[in-house]
Amino acid sequence: MNRTELRQMYRIAGLLIPKRTLSEEQLTCMETTLTPSNQQVIREKVQRFVQANWSVLKETLDCKGNCGDSENRCSDAQAASCYLMNQGAVDN
Repeated sequence: MNRTELRQMYRIAGLLIPKRTLSEEQLTCMETTLTPSNQQVIREKVQRFVQANWSVLKETLDCKGNCGDSENRCSDAQAASCYLMNQGAVDN
C-alpha cells in the first residue's frame, strides 16, 4: 500500500493525517499497520469479531462474514477500512 492509499484508508476511517505534521518515522509506523503481510491478520481479526457478533451484523452486512477467507470479495483496501473504522471494537 502506498502513502496515498494509506492516507485514504485513514480518511475513510475518519482520521485526518495532515501531510506536514507527520514525521517520516510516524508515517512509516502507520504504514506497517496495514502492510500486505498484515492484511491476512487484519482480515482474521475482523472475521472473529464479525462471527462473534453475527446475530446482529448479518442484518447489515451484504456478505457472509468470511473476512479471513482468501475467496472473500472484499478488496484489501475495503477490509483495511473496515478494520480501521472498527478497530476499537475489533481489538478488544
